[in-house]
Amino acid sequence: TEVAVPTKRQQRYDRQLRLWGDHGQEALESAHVCIINATALGTEFLKNLVLPGIGKFTIIDNNSVKNSDLGSNFFLTVEDVGKNRGEAALQHLVEMNDSVTGTAKTENFVDLVKTLPKFFEQFTAVFACDVALTSLEPLAAILWEHKIPLLVGNAYGMFGLYRLFVADHGVVEAHAEGHDDLRLLNPFPALVNHCRSINLEEMSDDDHAHVPFIVLMLQFLEKWKAEHDGEVPVVSKQKKEFGQFIMDQRRNNIDRVGKMQEENFAEAKRKCNSVLTQYRIPSDVQDLLDCDKCNITTESSDFWWVCSALKDFVTAHGVFPLTGSLPDMEGSSSQFVSLQRVYKKKSMEDIAFVNERLHEKSIQLTGGTRVIPDEFVKRICKNAHYITNISTHALSFDEEKSRILPSSLDSQGGQLFLLFRASDVFFATYGRWPGDVPHDKDFKDDIPLFSGVATSVATSFGVESPISSDLIAEMVRYGGSQLHVTSSFLGGVISQELIKVITNQYVPANNTIIYNAITSTSETLCL
Repeated sequence: TEVAVPTKRQQRYDRQLRLWGDHGQEALESAHVCIINATALGTEFLKNLVLPGIGKFTIIDNNSVKNSDLGSNFFLTVEDVGKNRGEAALQHLVEMNDSVTGTAKTENFVDLVKTLPKFFEQFTAVFACDVALTSLEPLAAILWEHKIPLLVGNAYGMFGLYRLFVADHGVVEAHAEGHDDLRLLNPFPALVNHCRSINLEEMSDDDHAHVPFIVLMLQFLEKWKAEHDGEVPVVSKQKKEFGQFIMDQRRNNIDRVGKMQEENFAEAKRKCNSVLTQYRIPSDVQDLLDCDKCNITTESSDFWWVCSALKDFVTAHGVFPLTGSLPDMEGSSSQFVSLQRVYKKKSMEDIAFVNERLHEKSIQLTGGTRVIPDEFVKRICKNAHYITNISTHALSFDEEKSRILPSSLDSQGGQLFLLFRASDVFFATYGRWPGDVPHDKDFKDDIPLFSGVATSVATSFGVESPISSDLIAEMVRYGGSQLHVTSSFLGGVISQELIKVITNQYVPANNTIIYNAITSTSETLCL
């Protein structure tokens, strides 16, 4: 038999293919990401997208490379001084992966929004890097209307900020660690028939010692129920008794060293606590299926179309489609494969039900023109217990003041969030970042000025407790400068958050991350 030789692509992306699979990699390679400003944070962010194979990226930056950029931005060289920063960084970034395409635009993004707003509709996502929020609102409105995620990041000395603004994002594969979907307390008919077809009494000792624990459990559950008025073991004491009941059914065959054989029976006993559980649909997923977005229209995303059909399945069957996956277990290969076929067949039947409902909805709403990819339907069905949806608030500089609860800003991360907002206000007012003063001036003179702005911002959010004077002094001391170590860490975090959004895998942070490199801590705030 010939051994398949991995392709160049498989060899290059081997590690990440293990994380998000071929379909995740294809989504990444199909994406076109826009980044505003090739600062140290911006280039570190792009580096972590170029290396895993983002399809395309576009840099928008109207700034020129300065000598001060060279100390923090590793994608700029002395030869780049005076050149457009976006074009200079582009040349060094594309060298890292010949499969990635990059372009640069030298206009100011604010001007592009005014003169060519449709330009931004082509992107999968946009990352605004080290931009004051006050200047982002027009762009944010365009992206929100077209359901294009907006990521915002600022690296400010030893502090970092990341925010996500997305109208509707469905998480298909959360990669959560969960229980095996075996349905032993509510078995489907085909599983019952398969287990009943296996005659334990007539088996040889060797075959008896290699019966999968699922078969053992279902057979002995029927005996247990006959002796307990039809009740199944659901509480800890009952499960312990049932485990011993299983062990009592072993044959007394001893191996050469005097050890009792039939490890499959011991495995069945060990599994009693984890697999003998009443089937329940997670409350958060049920809430998802009950929300208004499941009343789909022609404008609804594929995610909500499948959720709508999934809701119909739950209404009809009271459970989610069977995942069809089995854990490793003691048993012969032949018996395991036979059992696996039973589960897979049932899983395919359940998925076929969901597909049929989708087809009916498509005929009803679009005359049959809306087609949801089979693989996408299958992934949602197999991960139905953990699907979720993230929908943040739109970016609105003023609206946040009345929406965000003061109690959510009590922590140090909350204070840093307020200081980042105060920096935006400071920049909008004075045209510079706090502490960014000429060499003949003392940056400390900005401390009382910035403190007043910070207090005003905190008051506008309803926060009465004073902001740490040490944090205020630190923000002023940085003068809007970037440190590579902060930019590198934060760029890595934000790039991974974007990959979650692009692949619909893993759950993105919702919706704000504050990073403090002084204390080496990060904090997630839902704002």
